[in-house]
Amino acid sequence: MSERLRDGAGRADQDGTTAQAPVATTGAATGPRVRVGRATAVMASGTLVSRVLGLVSKIVLTALLGLSAANLAANAFDVANKLPNLIYAIVAGGALNAVLVPQIVRADRDGARGREFLDRLFTMALVGLLGLTVVLTLLARPLVALYTDGWAQPEFDLAVAFALWCVPQVFFYGAYTLFGQVLNARGSFGPYMWAPVVNNVVAITGMLVFLLAFGRQQTTDPAAWTPGMVALLAGTATLGVAGQAAVLAWPLRRIGFTLRPRWGLRGVGFRSAGRVAAWTFAGIVVSQLVFVLVSNTASRTVAVTRGTDLAETTASTTAWTLGFLLYMLPHSLIAVSVVTAVFTQVSGAAAHADTAGVAAGTRRYMRLLLVAVALPAAGLVAFGDLVSAVLFAPDDAPPVVVGRVVAAMALGLPFFSVLYLVRRVFYAYEDGRTPFWVTLVTAGVWAAGTAAVPFLLPVQWWVAGIAASMSLGEVAGLVVATAWLHRRVGDLGVRGFLWVLARIGVVLAVVVPAAVLVGRLAGGTGSRPEALLGLLAGGAVLVVGYVAGTLLLRVRETRAVADLLAARLLRRGGARGRV
Repeated sequence: MSERLRDGAGRADQDGTTAQAPVATTGAATGPRVRVGRATAVMASGTLVSRVLGLVSKIVLTALLGLSAANLAANAFDVANKLPNLIYAIVAGGALNAVLVPQIVRADRDGARGREFLDRLFTMALVGLLGLTVVLTLLARPLVALYTDGWAQPEFDLAVAFALWCVPQVFFYGAYTLFGQVLNARGSFGPYMWAPVVNNVVAITGMLVFLLAFGRQQTTDPAAWTPGMVALLAGTATLGVAGQAAVLAWPLRRIGFTLRPRWGLRGVGFRSAGRVAAWTFAGIVVSQLVFVLVSNTASRTVAVTRGTDLAETTASTTAWTLGFLLYMLPHSLIAVSVVTAVFTQVSGAAAHADTAGVAAGTRRYMRLLLVAVALPAAGLVAFGDLVSAVLFAPDDAPPVVVGRVVAAMALGLPFFSVLYLVRRVFYAYEDGRTPFWVTLVTAGVWAAGTAAVPFLLPVQWWVAGIAASMSLGEVAGLVVATAWLHRRVGDLGVRGFLWVLARIGVVLAVVVPAAVLVGRLAGGTGSRPEALLGLLAGGAVLVVGYVAGTLLLRVRETRAVADLLAARLLRRGGARGRV
Protein backbone atom coordinates (compact mmCIF):
# COMPACT_ATOMS: atom_id res chain seq x y z
CA MET A 1 0.00 0.00 0.00
CA SER A 2 2.73 2.38 -0.94
CA GLU A 3 0.03 4.53 -2.34
CA ARG A 4 -1.24 5.11 1.13
CA LEU A 5 1.94 6.95 2.04
CA ARG A 6 0.39 9.68 0.27
CA ASP A 7 1.05 13.24 0.01
CA GLY A 8 -1.05 15.78 -1.82
CA ALA A 9 -0.71 17.88 -4.97
CA GLY A 10 -1.97 20.84 -6.91
CA ARG A 11 -2.09 24.61 -7.25
CA ALA A 12 -0.77 27.58 -9.25
CA ASP A 13 -0.47 31.20 -10.28
CA GLN A 14 -1.40 34.49 -8.70
CA ASP A 15 -4.71 36.25 -8.95
CA GLY A 16 -5.23 37.52 -12.41
CA THR A 17 -2.64 35.36 -14.12
CA THR A 18 -3.58 32.72 -16.58
CA ALA A 19 -2.87 29.24 -15.28
CA GLN A 20 -2.09 27.37 -18.44
CA ALA A 21 -1.33 23.72 -18.77
CA PRO A 22 2.29 24.21 -19.70
CA VAL A 23 4.68 22.01 -21.49
CA ALA A 24 7.57 22.46 -19.13
CA THR A 25 11.01 22.33 -20.58
CA THR A 26 14.47 22.94 -19.34
CA GLY A 27 17.64 23.83 -20.96
CA ALA A 28 20.57 21.54 -21.06
CA ALA A 29 21.72 22.82 -17.78
CA THR A 30 18.80 21.71 -15.83
CA GLY A 31 18.40 18.16 -17.06
CA PRO A 32 16.64 16.29 -19.84
CA ARG A 33 14.22 18.24 -21.95
CA VAL A 34 10.72 17.00 -21.26
CA ARG A 35 7.44 18.07 -22.76
CA VAL A 36 5.24 17.87 -19.69
CA GLY A 37 1.99 17.84 -21.65
CA ARG A 38 3.10 14.95 -23.84
CA ALA A 39 4.72 13.07 -20.95
CA THR A 40 1.59 13.52 -18.88
CA ALA A 41 -0.56 12.13 -21.69
CA VAL A 42 1.65 9.04 -22.04
CA MET A 43 1.63 8.44 -18.30
CA ALA A 44 -2.06 9.13 -17.90
CA SER A 45 -2.94 6.67 -20.66
CA GLY A 46 -0.82 3.96 -19.05
CA THR A 47 -2.21 4.77 -15.64
CA LEU A 48 -5.76 4.72 -17.00
CA VAL A 49 -5.38 1.28 -18.54
CA SER A 50 -3.63 -0.01 -15.42
CA ARG A 51 -6.21 1.43 -13.06
CA VAL A 52 -9.11 0.13 -15.14
CA LEU A 53 -7.58 -3.33 -15.11
CA GLY A 54 -6.90 -2.96 -11.39
CA LEU A 55 -10.54 -2.12 -10.92
CA VAL A 56 -11.51 -5.17 -12.96
CA SER A 57 -9.30 -7.32 -10.76
CA LYS A 58 -11.05 -6.00 -7.64
CA ILE A 59 -14.46 -6.60 -9.20
CA VAL A 60 -13.48 -10.21 -9.91
CA LEU A 61 -12.01 -10.56 -6.42
CA THR A 62 -15.13 -9.27 -4.71
CA ALA A 63 -17.20 -11.63 -6.81
CA LEU A 64 -14.99 -14.45 -5.55
CA LEU A 65 -14.67 -13.49 -1.89
CA GLY A 66 -17.13 -10.67 -1.03
CA LEU A 67 -16.43 -7.30 0.56
CA SER A 68 -18.10 -6.89 3.97
CA ALA A 69 -17.02 -7.81 7.49
CA ALA A 70 -18.97 -11.05 7.08
CA ASN A 71 -16.64 -12.31 4.32
CA LEU A 72 -13.78 -13.70 6.39
CA ALA A 73 -11.59 -15.02 3.55
CA ALA A 74 -11.86 -11.68 1.74
CA ASN A 75 -10.50 -9.79 4.71
CA ALA A 76 -7.77 -12.40 5.29
CA PHE A 77 -6.54 -12.07 1.70
CA ASP A 78 -6.83 -8.29 1.83
CA VAL A 79 -4.54 -8.03 4.87
CA ALA A 80 -2.00 -10.49 3.42
CA ASN A 81 -1.88 -8.89 -0.03
CA LYS A 82 -1.45 -5.41 1.45
CA LEU A 83 1.47 -6.48 3.64
CA PRO A 84 4.14 -6.28 0.90
CA ASN A 85 3.03 -2.76 -0.02
CA LEU A 86 3.04 -1.68 3.60
CA ILE A 87 6.41 -3.23 4.31
CA TYR A 88 8.01 -1.98 1.13
CA ALA A 89 6.72 1.52 1.79
CA ILE A 90 8.25 1.47 5.27
CA VAL A 91 11.67 0.15 4.37
CA ALA A 92 12.37 1.49 0.91
CA GLY A 93 9.55 2.74 -1.31
CA GLY A 94 9.10 6.34 -0.26
CA ALA A 95 12.81 6.89 0.28
CA LEU A 96 13.67 5.52 -3.16
CA ASN A 97 10.97 7.62 -4.85
CA ALA A 98 12.09 10.77 -3.05
CA VAL A 99 15.80 10.28 -3.59
CA LEU A 100 16.26 8.61 -6.95
CA VAL A 101 15.11 11.21 -9.48
CA PRO A 102 17.20 14.14 -8.13
CA GLN A 103 20.22 11.85 -7.72
CA ILE A 104 19.90 10.33 -11.20
CA VAL A 105 19.55 13.80 -12.77
CA ARG A 106 22.76 14.82 -11.03
CA ALA A 107 24.52 11.53 -11.80
CA ASP A 108 23.79 11.88 -15.51
CA ARG A 109 25.74 15.15 -15.49
CA ASP A 110 28.74 13.59 -13.70
CA GLY A 111 29.91 11.19 -16.40
CA ALA A 112 31.85 8.15 -15.20
CA ARG A 113 31.53 9.13 -11.55
CA GLY A 114 27.77 9.34 -11.92
CA ARG A 115 27.73 5.95 -13.62
CA GLU A 116 29.62 4.49 -10.67
CA PHE A 117 27.17 6.13 -8.28
CA LEU A 118 24.19 4.47 -9.97
CA ASP A 119 25.90 1.07 -10.15
CA ARG A 120 26.67 1.10 -6.45
CA LEU A 121 23.22 2.38 -5.52
CA PHE A 122 21.41 -0.25 -7.56
CA THR A 123 23.66 -3.12 -6.49
CA MET A 124 23.27 -2.43 -2.80
CA ALA A 125 19.56 -1.69 -3.09
CA LEU A 126 18.74 -4.93 -4.93
CA VAL A 127 20.83 -7.10 -2.63
CA GLY A 128 19.35 -5.39 0.41
CA LEU A 129 15.81 -5.87 -0.91
CA LEU A 130 16.43 -9.57 -1.51
CA GLY A 131 17.75 -10.16 2.00
CA LEU A 132 14.94 -8.14 3.52
CA THR A 133 12.32 -10.07 1.58
CA VAL A 134 13.61 -13.40 2.88
CA VAL A 135 13.56 -12.19 6.48
CA LEU A 136 10.09 -10.68 6.22
CA THR A 137 8.64 -13.81 4.64
CA LEU A 138 9.82 -15.77 7.65
CA LEU A 139 8.07 -13.20 9.87
CA ALA A 140 4.70 -13.55 8.13
CA ARG A 141 2.83 -14.64 11.27
CA PRO A 142 3.84 -11.71 13.53
CA LEU A 143 3.26 -9.30 10.64
CA VAL A 144 -0.32 -10.48 10.22
CA ALA A 145 -0.81 -10.20 13.97
CA LEU A 146 0.42 -6.59 13.84
CA TYR A 147 -2.26 -5.51 11.35
CA THR A 148 -5.27 -7.41 12.73
CA ASP A 149 -7.21 -7.36 15.98
CA GLY A 150 -9.64 -9.83 17.51
CA TRP A 151 -9.60 -12.37 14.68
CA ALA A 152 -10.47 -16.01 15.36
CA GLN A 153 -7.80 -18.61 14.66
CA PRO A 154 -9.13 -19.93 11.30
CA GLU A 155 -9.17 -16.54 9.53
CA PHE A 156 -5.86 -15.57 11.16
CA ASP A 157 -4.17 -18.77 9.96
CA LEU A 158 -5.59 -18.25 6.47
CA ALA A 159 -4.18 -14.72 6.38
CA VAL A 160 -0.75 -16.09 7.37
CA ALA A 161 -0.92 -18.69 4.60
CA PHE A 162 -1.75 -15.98 2.07
CA ALA A 163 1.06 -13.80 3.44
CA LEU A 164 3.72 -16.48 2.90
CA TRP A 165 2.96 -16.24 -0.81
CA CYS A 166 2.41 -12.46 -0.94
CA VAL A 167 5.31 -10.98 1.09
CA PRO A 168 7.93 -11.86 -1.59
CA GLN A 169 6.33 -9.09 -3.64
CA VAL A 170 8.52 -6.69 -1.61
CA PHE A 171 11.57 -7.51 -3.74
CA PHE A 172 9.74 -7.10 -7.03
CA TYR A 173 8.12 -3.82 -6.00
CA GLY A 174 11.59 -2.56 -5.12
CA ALA A 175 13.11 -3.58 -8.44
CA TYR A 176 10.18 -1.99 -10.28
CA THR A 177 10.69 1.30 -8.43
CA LEU A 178 14.45 1.37 -8.95
CA PHE A 179 14.35 0.74 -12.68
CA GLY A 180 11.25 2.82 -13.24
CA GLN A 181 12.82 5.89 -11.69
CA VAL A 182 15.82 5.59 -14.00
CA LEU A 183 13.40 5.72 -16.91
CA ASN A 184 11.54 8.69 -15.41
CA ALA A 185 14.72 10.65 -14.70
CA ARG A 186 15.80 10.23 -18.31
CA GLY A 187 12.47 11.36 -19.71
CA SER A 188 11.06 7.91 -20.57
CA PHE A 189 7.82 8.06 -18.57
CA GLY A 190 5.56 5.62 -20.37
CA PRO A 191 7.03 2.21 -19.42
CA TYR A 192 6.86 2.89 -15.68
CA MET A 193 3.16 3.71 -15.91
CA TRP A 194 2.31 0.92 -18.34
CA ALA A 195 4.16 -1.90 -16.54
CA PRO A 196 1.39 -2.46 -13.93
CA VAL A 197 -0.84 -3.56 -16.80
CA VAL A 198 1.15 -6.81 -16.83
CA ASN A 199 0.58 -7.20 -13.10
CA ASN A 200 -3.17 -6.78 -13.43
CA VAL A 201 -3.48 -9.11 -16.42
CA VAL A 202 -1.66 -11.88 -14.57
CA ALA A 203 -3.70 -11.33 -11.39
CA ILE A 204 -7.02 -11.33 -13.27
CA THR A 205 -6.03 -14.49 -15.13
CA GLY A 206 -5.16 -16.20 -11.86
CA MET A 207 -8.50 -15.24 -10.31
CA LEU A 208 -10.45 -16.46 -13.34
CA VAL A 209 -8.61 -19.79 -13.20
CA PHE A 210 -9.42 -19.93 -9.48
CA LEU A 211 -13.09 -19.25 -10.22
CA LEU A 212 -13.20 -22.07 -12.76
CA ALA A 213 -11.37 -24.48 -10.48
CA PHE A 214 -12.96 -23.74 -7.11
CA GLY A 215 -15.93 -21.41 -7.63
CA ARG A 216 -16.98 -18.50 -5.40
CA GLN A 217 -15.76 -18.63 -1.80
CA GLN A 218 -17.71 -15.84 -0.10
CA THR A 219 -19.19 -18.07 2.62
CA THR A 220 -16.49 -20.74 2.81
CA ASP A 221 -15.10 -21.41 6.28
CA PRO A 222 -11.48 -20.12 6.31
CA ALA A 223 -10.38 -23.46 7.75
CA ALA A 224 -11.66 -25.19 4.59
CA TRP A 225 -9.18 -23.46 2.28
CA THR A 226 -6.66 -25.94 0.86
CA PRO A 227 -2.95 -25.21 0.17
CA GLY A 228 -3.70 -25.40 -3.56
CA MET A 229 -6.41 -22.73 -3.29
CA VAL A 230 -4.09 -20.46 -1.32
CA ALA A 231 -1.19 -20.98 -3.73
CA LEU A 232 -3.27 -20.26 -6.82
CA LEU A 233 -4.86 -17.05 -5.55
CA ALA A 234 -1.88 -15.55 -3.69
CA GLY A 235 0.83 -17.01 -5.92
CA THR A 236 -0.55 -15.43 -9.09
CA ALA A 237 -0.79 -12.10 -7.26
CA THR A 238 2.96 -12.27 -6.61
CA LEU A 239 3.69 -13.52 -10.11
CA GLY A 240 1.96 -10.42 -11.46
CA VAL A 241 4.23 -8.09 -9.47
CA ALA A 242 7.27 -10.00 -10.70
CA GLY A 243 6.10 -9.50 -14.29
CA GLN A 244 5.58 -5.79 -13.62
CA ALA A 245 9.26 -5.46 -12.70
CA ALA A 246 10.63 -7.75 -15.40
CA VAL A 247 8.87 -5.97 -18.26
CA LEU A 248 11.02 -2.84 -17.65
CA ALA A 249 14.16 -4.66 -18.82
CA TRP A 250 13.49 -3.89 -22.49
CA PRO A 251 12.93 -0.09 -22.18
CA LEU A 252 15.99 0.12 -19.92
CA ARG A 253 18.12 -1.42 -22.66
CA ARG A 254 16.62 0.98 -25.20
CA ILE A 255 17.87 4.00 -23.22
CA GLY A 256 21.30 2.40 -22.86
CA PHE A 257 21.12 1.53 -19.17
CA THR A 258 23.01 -1.57 -18.10
CA LEU A 259 23.73 -2.48 -14.51
CA ARG A 260 27.34 -3.31 -13.58
CA PRO A 261 27.45 -4.72 -10.03
CA ARG A 262 29.66 -2.60 -7.78
CA TRP A 263 30.00 -2.90 -4.01
CA GLY A 264 30.45 -0.24 -1.36
CA LEU A 265 28.84 3.11 -0.69
CA ARG A 266 31.75 5.37 0.24
CA GLY A 267 33.29 8.03 -1.92
CA VAL A 268 30.56 8.48 -4.50
CA GLY A 269 28.42 11.22 -2.95
CA PHE A 270 25.81 9.22 -1.02
CA ARG A 271 25.83 11.51 2.00
CA SER A 272 23.17 13.97 0.79
CA ALA A 273 21.04 11.16 -0.63
CA GLY A 274 21.33 9.32 2.67
CA ARG A 275 20.06 12.32 4.62
CA VAL A 276 16.99 12.66 2.42
CA ALA A 277 16.37 8.92 2.59
CA ALA A 278 16.68 8.92 6.39
CA TRP A 279 14.13 11.70 6.85
CA THR A 280 11.82 10.14 4.29
CA PHE A 281 12.13 6.79 6.02
CA ALA A 282 11.26 8.40 9.34
CA GLY A 283 8.15 9.99 7.84
CA ILE A 284 7.05 6.71 6.34
CA VAL A 285 7.50 4.93 9.65
CA VAL A 286 5.24 7.53 11.27
CA SER A 287 2.60 7.07 8.58
CA GLN A 288 2.70 3.31 8.87
CA LEU A 289 2.47 3.38 12.64
CA VAL A 290 -0.77 5.27 12.12
CA PHE A 291 -1.87 2.71 9.56
CA VAL A 292 -1.31 -0.06 12.10
CA LEU A 293 -3.93 1.73 14.20
CA VAL A 294 -6.16 2.13 11.13
CA SER A 295 -5.85 -1.52 10.13
CA ASN A 296 -6.49 -2.75 13.67
CA THR A 297 -9.59 -0.57 14.02
CA ALA A 298 -10.94 -1.59 10.62
CA SER A 299 -10.22 -5.28 11.18
CA ARG A 300 -11.86 -5.17 14.63
CA THR A 301 -15.21 -4.75 12.90
CA VAL A 302 -14.96 -8.43 11.95
CA ALA A 303 -14.86 -9.44 15.62
CA VAL A 304 -17.47 -6.91 16.77
CA THR A 305 -20.05 -7.91 14.15
CA ARG A 306 -19.33 -11.67 14.01
CA GLY A 307 -22.57 -13.65 14.03
CA THR A 308 -24.83 -10.59 13.73
CA ASP A 309 -26.83 -9.10 10.88
CA LEU A 310 -24.60 -6.02 11.03
CA ALA A 311 -21.73 -8.01 9.50
CA GLU A 312 -23.33 -7.81 6.06
CA THR A 313 -23.61 -4.01 6.15
CA THR A 314 -20.35 -3.13 7.91
CA ALA A 315 -17.16 -2.07 6.17
CA SER A 316 -13.90 -3.73 7.14
CA THR A 317 -10.41 -3.92 5.65
CA THR A 318 -11.65 -5.08 2.23
CA ALA A 319 -14.07 -2.17 1.95
CA TRP A 320 -11.25 0.20 2.89
CA THR A 321 -9.09 -1.21 0.09
CA LEU A 322 -11.87 -0.94 -2.48
CA GLY A 323 -12.69 2.61 -1.40
CA PHE A 324 -9.04 3.58 -1.57
CA LEU A 325 -8.78 2.12 -5.08
CA LEU A 326 -11.60 4.40 -6.26
CA TYR A 327 -10.09 7.34 -4.37
CA MET A 328 -6.68 6.88 -5.98
CA LEU A 329 -7.97 6.57 -9.54
CA PRO A 330 -8.39 10.32 -10.26
CA HIS A 331 -5.29 11.15 -8.22
CA SER A 332 -3.19 8.70 -10.22
CA LEU A 333 -4.57 9.74 -13.59
CA ILE A 334 -4.20 13.46 -12.96
CA ALA A 335 -1.85 14.36 -10.11
CA VAL A 336 0.68 11.54 -10.30
CA SER A 337 0.98 11.79 -14.07
CA VAL A 338 1.51 15.56 -13.97
CA VAL A 339 3.79 15.66 -10.94
CA THR A 340 5.97 12.78 -12.17
CA ALA A 341 6.69 14.73 -15.34
CA VAL A 342 7.13 18.04 -13.53
CA PHE A 343 9.36 16.62 -10.78
CA THR A 344 12.30 16.05 -13.12
CA GLN A 345 12.11 19.67 -14.22
CA VAL A 346 11.73 21.03 -10.71
CA SER A 347 14.72 18.97 -9.62
CA GLY A 348 16.80 20.49 -12.41
CA ALA A 349 15.68 24.04 -11.60
CA ALA A 350 16.37 23.52 -7.89
CA ALA A 351 19.82 22.11 -8.63
CA HIS A 352 20.67 25.35 -10.45
CA ALA A 353 19.21 27.64 -7.78
CA ASP A 354 16.42 28.81 -10.08
CA THR A 355 14.09 29.64 -7.19
CA ALA A 356 11.83 31.83 -9.29
CA GLY A 357 11.35 29.01 -11.78
CA VAL A 358 10.50 26.53 -9.03
CA ALA A 359 7.97 28.92 -7.48
CA ALA A 360 6.33 29.74 -10.80
CA GLY A 361 5.96 26.10 -11.77
CA THR A 362 4.64 25.14 -8.37
CA ARG A 363 2.04 27.94 -8.40
CA ARG A 364 0.87 27.00 -11.84
CA TYR A 365 0.44 23.29 -11.22
CA MET A 366 -1.01 23.63 -7.75
CA ARG A 367 -3.98 25.61 -8.99
CA LEU A 368 -4.36 23.57 -12.14
CA LEU A 369 -4.42 20.32 -10.16
CA LEU A 370 -6.93 21.72 -7.71
CA VAL A 371 -9.41 22.51 -10.47
CA ALA A 372 -8.83 19.20 -12.26
CA VAL A 373 -9.10 16.96 -9.16
CA ALA A 374 -12.05 18.74 -7.50
CA LEU A 375 -14.52 17.44 -10.10
CA PRO A 376 -13.85 13.69 -9.68
CA ALA A 377 -13.63 14.20 -5.93
CA ALA A 378 -17.10 15.74 -5.93
CA GLY A 379 -18.31 12.84 -8.04
CA LEU A 380 -17.07 10.29 -5.49
CA VAL A 381 -18.67 12.22 -2.62
CA ALA A 382 -21.99 12.47 -4.43
CA PHE A 383 -22.10 9.04 -6.06
CA GLY A 384 -19.87 6.75 -4.00
CA ASP A 385 -22.79 4.42 -3.29
CA LEU A 386 -23.84 4.32 -6.97
CA VAL A 387 -20.28 3.57 -8.10
CA SER A 388 -20.08 0.80 -5.52
CA ALA A 389 -23.43 -0.61 -6.65
CA VAL A 390 -22.27 -0.69 -10.27
CA LEU A 391 -18.84 -2.20 -9.63
CA PHE A 392 -18.97 -4.34 -6.52
CA ALA A 393 -21.88 -6.78 -6.71
CA PRO A 394 -24.77 -5.02 -4.94
CA ASP A 395 -26.55 -8.36 -4.47
CA ASP A 396 -23.82 -9.45 -2.04
CA ALA A 397 -23.62 -6.34 0.14
CA PRO A 398 -25.38 -2.97 0.29
CA PRO A 399 -23.54 -0.30 -1.75
CA VAL A 400 -23.14 1.88 1.33
CA VAL A 401 -20.50 -0.56 2.64
CA VAL A 402 -17.97 0.93 0.21
CA GLY A 403 -19.89 4.09 -0.73
CA ARG A 404 -19.60 5.67 2.71
CA VAL A 405 -15.88 5.01 2.84
CA VAL A 406 -15.01 6.44 -0.58
CA ALA A 407 -17.21 9.51 -0.03
CA ALA A 408 -15.44 10.32 3.24
CA MET A 409 -12.04 9.84 1.61
CA ALA A 410 -12.92 11.99 -1.40
CA LEU A 411 -13.59 15.04 0.78
CA GLY A 412 -9.83 15.41 1.14
CA LEU A 413 -8.79 14.28 -2.34
CA PRO A 414 -8.03 17.73 -3.86
CA PHE A 415 -5.90 18.64 -0.84
CA PHE A 416 -4.13 15.29 -1.01
CA SER A 417 -3.23 15.94 -4.62
CA VAL A 418 -1.96 19.43 -3.87
CA LEU A 419 0.17 18.18 -1.00
CA TYR A 420 1.61 15.51 -3.28
CA LEU A 421 3.15 18.23 -5.44
CA VAL A 422 4.29 20.42 -2.56
CA ARG A 423 6.15 17.58 -0.86
CA ARG A 424 8.06 16.78 -4.01
CA VAL A 425 9.26 20.33 -4.33
CA PHE A 426 10.99 19.87 -0.98
CA TYR A 427 12.53 16.63 -2.23
CA ALA A 428 13.83 18.49 -5.29
CA TYR A 429 15.91 20.54 -2.83
CA GLU A 430 17.08 17.30 -1.18
CA ASP A 431 15.09 18.33 1.87
CA GLY A 432 13.59 15.32 3.60
CA ARG A 433 13.23 16.99 7.00
CA THR A 434 10.36 19.33 6.16
CA PRO A 435 8.17 16.62 4.60
CA PHE A 436 8.79 14.59 7.77
CA TRP A 437 7.29 17.34 9.93
CA VAL A 438 4.40 17.64 7.49
CA THR A 439 3.84 13.91 7.86
CA LEU A 440 3.71 14.31 11.63
CA VAL A 441 0.89 16.80 11.19
CA THR A 442 -1.14 14.70 8.76
CA ALA A 443 -0.53 11.48 10.67
CA GLY A 444 -1.29 13.08 14.02
CA VAL A 445 -4.67 14.36 12.90
CA TRP A 446 -5.50 11.04 11.25
CA ALA A 447 -4.45 9.02 14.29
CA ALA A 448 -6.44 11.19 16.69
CA GLY A 449 -9.56 10.83 14.57
CA THR A 450 -9.10 7.08 14.16
CA ALA A 451 -8.64 6.56 17.88
CA ALA A 452 -11.85 8.50 18.58
CA VAL A 453 -13.99 6.71 15.99
CA PRO A 454 -14.95 3.62 18.08
CA PHE A 455 -16.12 5.88 20.89
CA LEU A 456 -18.11 8.28 18.71
CA LEU A 457 -19.68 6.17 15.94
CA PRO A 458 -21.59 2.89 15.57
CA VAL A 459 -19.52 0.04 14.18
CA GLN A 460 -20.96 0.27 10.66
CA TRP A 461 -19.56 3.83 10.45
CA TRP A 462 -16.08 3.13 11.85
CA VAL A 463 -14.22 2.79 8.54
CA ALA A 464 -15.97 5.84 7.05
CA GLY A 465 -14.97 7.78 10.17
CA ILE A 466 -11.35 6.70 9.69
CA ALA A 467 -11.54 7.93 6.09
CA ALA A 468 -12.92 11.30 7.18
CA SER A 469 -10.07 11.64 9.68
CA MET A 470 -7.61 10.99 6.86
CA SER A 471 -9.16 13.82 4.85
CA LEU A 472 -8.81 16.24 7.78
CA GLY A 473 -5.18 15.26 8.10
CA GLU A 474 -4.49 16.11 4.46
CA VAL A 475 -6.01 19.56 4.85
CA ALA A 476 -3.90 20.24 7.94
CA GLY A 477 -0.76 18.97 6.23
CA LEU A 478 -1.32 21.13 3.16
CA VAL A 479 -1.68 24.28 5.25
CA VAL A 480 1.58 23.62 7.08
CA ALA A 481 3.53 22.47 4.00
CA THR A 482 2.49 25.47 1.92
CA ALA A 483 3.53 27.89 4.64
CA TRP A 484 6.97 26.29 4.89
CA LEU A 485 7.47 26.11 1.14
CA HIS A 486 6.56 29.80 0.87
CA ARG A 487 9.48 30.60 3.17
CA ARG A 488 11.85 28.72 0.89
CA VAL A 489 10.85 29.67 -2.65
CA GLY A 490 8.74 32.79 -2.21
CA ASP A 491 5.26 33.64 -3.43
CA LEU A 492 3.09 30.59 -4.07
CA GLY A 493 -0.05 32.57 -4.83
CA VAL A 494 -1.92 31.37 -1.74
CA ARG A 495 -4.60 34.04 -1.98
CA GLY A 496 -5.18 33.18 -5.62
CA PHE A 497 -5.42 29.51 -4.71
CA LEU A 498 -7.94 30.18 -1.97
CA TRP A 499 -9.97 32.36 -4.30
CA VAL A 500 -10.15 29.52 -6.82
CA LEU A 501 -11.07 27.10 -4.04
CA ALA A 502 -13.86 29.39 -2.83
CA ARG A 503 -15.39 29.69 -6.28
CA ILE A 504 -15.21 25.92 -6.76
CA GLY A 505 -16.95 25.50 -3.41
CA VAL A 506 -19.80 27.81 -4.45
CA VAL A 507 -20.28 25.92 -7.72
CA LEU A 508 -20.30 22.50 -6.04
CA ALA A 509 -22.69 23.66 -3.31
CA VAL A 510 -25.23 24.31 -6.05
CA VAL A 511 -24.43 21.56 -8.53
CA VAL A 512 -23.90 18.53 -6.27
CA PRO A 513 -27.40 18.50 -4.68
CA ALA A 514 -28.96 18.87 -8.13
CA ALA A 515 -26.81 16.06 -9.52
CA VAL A 516 -27.66 13.75 -6.61
CA LEU A 517 -31.37 14.44 -7.03
CA VAL A 518 -31.22 13.66 -10.76
CA GLY A 519 -29.26 10.49 -10.04
CA ARG A 520 -31.81 9.27 -7.53
CA LEU A 521 -34.75 10.08 -9.78
CA ALA A 522 -33.16 8.46 -12.83
CA GLY A 523 -32.06 5.25 -11.14
CA GLY A 524 -31.02 4.66 -7.55
CA THR A 525 -29.24 1.68 -6.00
CA GLY A 526 -31.92 -0.98 -6.29
CA SER A 527 -29.99 -2.93 -8.95
CA ARG A 528 -26.86 -2.58 -11.02
CA PRO A 529 -28.67 -1.27 -14.14
CA GLU A 530 -30.59 1.27 -12.04
CA ALA A 531 -27.39 2.39 -10.33
CA LEU A 532 -25.64 2.76 -13.68
CA LEU A 533 -28.51 4.84 -15.08
CA GLY A 534 -28.51 7.07 -12.01
CA LEU A 535 -24.72 7.44 -12.17
CA LEU A 536 -24.76 8.44 -15.84
CA ALA A 537 -27.61 10.93 -15.42
CA GLY A 538 -26.35 12.46 -12.20
CA GLY A 539 -22.76 12.45 -13.41
CA ALA A 540 -23.71 14.33 -16.57
CA VAL A 541 -25.39 17.02 -14.48
CA LEU A 542 -22.33 17.26 -12.23
CA VAL A 543 -19.82 17.57 -15.08
CA VAL A 544 -21.84 20.09 -17.09
CA GLY A 545 -22.73 22.10 -14.01
CA TYR A 546 -19.14 22.16 -12.73
CA VAL A 547 -17.64 23.25 -16.04
CA ALA A 548 -20.34 25.84 -16.72
CA GLY A 549 -20.28 27.16 -13.16
CA THR A 550 -16.51 27.55 -12.92
CA LEU A 551 -16.38 29.23 -16.32
CA LEU A 552 -19.19 31.56 -15.27
CA LEU A 553 -17.22 32.49 -12.13
CA ARG A 554 -14.10 33.01 -14.24
CA VAL A 555 -12.00 30.17 -12.97
CA ARG A 556 -9.47 30.38 -15.76
CA GLU A 557 -7.87 27.07 -14.90
CA THR A 558 -11.01 25.27 -16.08
CA ARG A 559 -10.33 26.39 -19.63
CA ALA A 560 -6.65 25.49 -19.25
CA VAL A 561 -7.59 21.96 -18.17
CA ALA A 562 -10.05 21.68 -21.07
CA ASP A 563 -7.40 22.89 -23.51
CA LEU A 564 -4.94 20.35 -22.16
CA LEU A 565 -7.45 17.52 -22.55
CA ALA A 566 -8.31 18.64 -26.07
CA ALA A 567 -4.64 18.83 -26.95
CA ARG A 568 -4.11 15.29 -25.66
CA LEU A 569 -7.06 13.92 -27.60
CA LEU A 570 -5.80 15.58 -30.75
CA ARG A 571 -2.23 14.40 -29.98
CA ARG A 572 -0.97 17.96 -29.91
CA GLY A 573 1.61 19.41 -27.56
CA GLY A 574 -0.72 21.61 -25.54
CA ALA A 575 -0.10 25.08 -24.18
CA ARG A 576 3.48 25.99 -23.58
CA GLY A 577 5.25 27.14 -20.51
CA ARG A 578 8.31 26.56 -18.43
CA VAL A 579 9.00 25.38 -14.93
